[in-house]
Amino acid sequence: MAKGPTSSIKDFKIKDNILVKYKGKGGDVVIPDGVVEIGKKAFFQNRSITSVVIPAGCKVISGWAFSGCLNLMKVDLPVSLTKVGYDAFSYCRVKSVFARGRTTKEAKELLRPAYVINSEAIKGERKSYAVKFEFTKKMEATREFDVNSAAKAKKAFDKWIAKYQDPSSPPQVFDVKVVEVQEV
Repeated sequence: MAKGPTSSIKDFKIKDNILVKYKGKGGDVVIPDGVVEIGKKAFFQNRSITSVVIPAGCKVISGWAFSGCLNLMKVDLPVSLTKVGYDAFSYCRVKSVFARGRTTKEAKELLRPAYVINSEAIKGERKSYAVKFEFTKKMEATREFDVNSAAKAKKAFDKWIAKYQDPSSPPQVFDVKVVEVQEV
């Protein structure tokens, strides 16, 4: 991502804190602070931008905002983002999307309508682990925990499963075994 502003305020048409149009030369674009929404087709078919940093405080990326930006490879999303419009990133070759304050699963859910072709490119800032377990020696299930390590996921699982175990029942009735813990 760009380390500092490589864009001038003159590169943006902003009306009522909505970025209406990008008019700059491209490359690494840092959208100015104060923008709360990226308007419909604001960067539409701009083939010169390679990365974009969306500022803290931006809540919405409207539909088709970055559609057709064929050379857009990196996107940095703020924690404030709550809505991403339909096809916002369609026809892009994005290789890296970093979503601040979210797990990868939450980021993918937020970006679902955006049509990011390479969903594997989407990464959240927070980690989440899934604990795969079997019980009664025949059934298997998975439970996800929003924690930052496999060890914490195992502890969270133990605490969660303890709520469902009846201390008066023999262990073989509800015998639980952790099969795998993996980052999701």
